[in-house]
Amino acid sequence: MKYIRLAVAVIPLLAASACVPLPSLNPLWDEAHAVLEPGLAGTWISDDNDEIITITETDRNEYRMIYVAGEDASQYEVHAVRLEGRLFLDLCPDKEIVEERFHGEVYMPLIPTHFFMRAVLEPDRLQLAALDDEAIGKKREQGETEIPLVKWDDGLLLTAETGLIQDLVIRLADDPEVWSKSGPYYRCHEK
Repeated sequence: MKYIRLAVAVIPLLAASACVPLPSLNPLWDEAHAVLEPGLAGTWISDDNDEIITITETDRNEYRMIYVAGEDASQYEVHAVRLEGRLFLDLCPDKEIVEERFHGEVYMPLIPTHFFMRAVLEPDRLQLAALDDEAIGKKREQGETEIPLVKWDDGLLLTAETGLIQDLVIRLADDPEVWSKSGPYYRCHEK
């Protein structure tokens, strides 16, 4: 059984693209860089109205995201991270939802993983782009990055510590090859 895959399997957020987000054992966020981002909370809808993202503030520097695509839905714990003026999101499957789905299992060595998105936030528009596992793997094979990764049967797993992950996303923030876009999403205004 592929236990890490189960933790990542609740990530349909990028189902419309060819991208598989690079899962990470460690977060992108830390206390020094986690922020409450003005304007991030709200309901965001795709151009074709097929995807809805609802983001709510839950705690100090933390959000909950519910992503709905058709009849499918996923829920994430989210931290907004500001690094050198750029906005990134650290998403992790909502612990309560994961526990609920596996309720009754005697032993399920499930490892929750994070994945990271670059976000461009405007007052009424949100563009998201996920860090792509294949693109990072190619960069590593070509010697362009030495970030710690583990290969497993379904792809790559980022094993770097938070500081190295932050360095990676800053260094690659403007590289379109490593970020797979989804959206844009537009703010839904209450009537």
